[in-house]
Amino acid sequence: MAVEPTQDSAETTGKPRSAKYWHDRLAEYKSAIEEKWGKRRENIDKLYSKDERADSADREYSIFWANIEVLKEAAYARTPVPVVDPRFKVPNKVASTASDAVERCLITGFEQSDLDGCMREVRDEFLMYSRGTARVRLEMLNGVSKLAFDHFTACDFAHDPARNWREVKWVGFRAWLTQDEGAKRFDEALKPFGFTFADVPKKKRDPNAVATDKTEDKVPVWEIWCRTTGKVHFVAEDFDTELDTQDPWLDLTTFWPCPRPVFGTTVPGKLKPVPDIVQYKDQIEEINEYTARISALSESLRMKGFYPAGASEVSDAIEAAIKSLDNRATLVPISSYAALGGASYKDSIVWLPVVDALQLITGLVELRRVVIDDVYQITGISDIVRGQSDPNETLGAQQLKTQWGSLRIRGRQNEMARFARDMTRIGAEIIAENFEPETIMAMSQLNLPKQQDKAMAQMKIKQVQAQVQEQAQMAQAQGQPAPPMPEMPPEMQTMLETPSIEEVIAFLRDDKARGFVIEVETDSTIQPDEDADKQRRVEFATAIGTLFKEAAPMVMQAPQMAPFLGEVLKFTAQGFRAGRPLEGAIDDLVEQMNAMAKQANQPPPPDPKVEAEKAKAETAKVQSEAKLKETEAKTAATMAELQAKMQAMNDQRVMERQAQEAELQFLYDKLGIEREGMRMKAEASERQAQLSMETAEHKAKQAKETEDVD
Repeated sequence: MAVEPTQDSAETTGKPRSAKYWHDRLAEYKSAIEEKWGKRRENIDKLYSKDERADSADREYSIFWANIEVLKEAAYARTPVPVVDPRFKVPNKVASTASDAVERCLITGFEQSDLDGCMREVRDEFLMYSRGTARVRLEMLNGVSKLAFDHFTACDFAHDPARNWREVKWVGFRAWLTQDEGAKRFDEALKPFGFTFADVPKKKRDPNAVATDKTEDKVPVWEIWCRTTGKVHFVAEDFDTELDTQDPWLDLTTFWPCPRPVFGTTVPGKLKPVPDIVQYKDQIEEINEYTARISALSESLRMKGFYPAGASEVSDAIEAAIKSLDNRATLVPISSYAALGGASYKDSIVWLPVVDALQLITGLVELRRVVIDDVYQITGISDIVRGQSDPNETLGAQQLKTQWGSLRIRGRQNEMARFARDMTRIGAEIIAENFEPETIMAMSQLNLPKQQDKAMAQMKIKQVQAQVQEQAQMAQAQGQPAPPMPEMPPEMQTMLETPSIEEVIAFLRDDKARGFVIEVETDSTIQPDEDADKQRRVEFATAIGTLFKEAAPMVMQAPQMAPFLGEVLKFTAQGFRAGRPLEGAIDDLVEQMNAMAKQANQPPPPDPKVEAEKAKAETAKVQSEAKLKETEAKTAATMAELQAKMQAMNDQRVMERQAQEAELQFLYDKLGIEREGMRMKAEASERQAQLSMETAEHKAKQAKETEDVD
């Protein structure tokens, strides 16, 4: 068993790293997979393109080309549309905004980097050779990050010949570099070991090229990603030293910069592709043989006859008739016409028989049709898929054939869709971890606030709240009602509710959070059935309309059922691919329904008129109590003064005590009467205020009942 290279042998020893290990691995791949499969690909290319077919060759029936052309649009027909959503429908504005940003960046990146062209090249190799692959790169263009999608032909891609893709330890991509390209990339890495890229042998890309070929010789360089060492190794063919070894410049979940290739039929227990044509190669040869016979016999289907002439031989005449290739009727004169048995005028011209040849051609055509049907049975291409239909068939029969015909090719469609999804996921991971925040915002066209702007807005709100609280305390001290809290401007409220750029970027840079929360998928990559799409839209509109019609009265009568009906609405919509805008609108509608339900459970807001009357009555009560306290204070002061006078008079005029006491009693009674009057007056004012408040409440209630009646 080969010993895998260590990670630090070149760095610690200072010696160049040997490329022998990777040359052996590439040789193993060539022996196990490429050798036989490569020859099959060459033959398939010749059969498909017929580029080397001579003009004088026998006629052939191009059924292989026709099958591939039919399967192309059936397997993949349009650019994948990325769909990035939170994995679970949990309210998370940061995750939703980050998903929207990545999805928009992917859509823009797909258009800029021509993912569709790359996918079509992968599809063609997949259908013809039973394997196709491509990779995703991070490319810098004028200092701006962008995605790049590279298709690698079958001969320029290699991998560990394991039993399945999970066991693959390395993958390799071959690039053909010119002297200038290689020197710019590897001279700096080779310099410490005394080499330059000029020392690396060159060769022609086409191994069958003749010596006089004027195309420039290039160096085949393999870029090998090894999951065991966690390194990327650069190895040139026929050069014993590794050109360079470095850490992966992309930190990807799957490590590989490419998805699992699109595989068709493979040898069981191996990743060795087997082209589909192998399964019906014998039938194609039989069809071509019948086609050649039919073509040869068709040459004899010409009107050829004989008429009396001068001296000649019958054999010469027949030979002349056979050799004639004129598409018009051919008459050959013969002298010994009696040898043909002609006597009467109507027998003056004798025609060569063609009925036998025509019957033989008809039989060959029928045999060829049977073999062609066998090919369609093997490949699973029904007449419906090919666009053919029997006018005598019922609609149900055609629909059944369409259903089963699509089932036979659904595996190819699913494999292409899986490959597109994996390419999209790698692209999303590169965008999330490597794109600059400015690039993400520019590509997604999202208008997100900065964290600094949100902090300043929150500070302003706190300042306003502090001012309002201070004014409320002052008003309370003065016995006045507190001022209302000012409403927040809508644009400020929207900004505070929107995640900031920093929050979105931090979420995207977090591998764990992003992997758990965000799900990346793609829409269908096959050409949609317009009638079926219209039918689904009609079904969606009918289902939602029926639900609204039945749910609206229930919400009006029992608002507490709004949350439940909102969840039913979301459950119904999830059965259809409604699209992000419509899904967002449905979520907003459900939130509004929930808010209406909460508002219905709360008491109705107070009437402003009633509240004003209550405030007025409260103010009058406070003023009355203040006046009463002032009167009581004055009375207490007067009583104290009178008591002092009475004590003085008692000391001075003992004899006049009775008279003074009577006088004081009189004054005391008088003051008591005044006090009682003031108290009664205050109570009357309070009763008047209470009556006014009740009257206002009664009027407000009558007004509301009148509005309800209207």
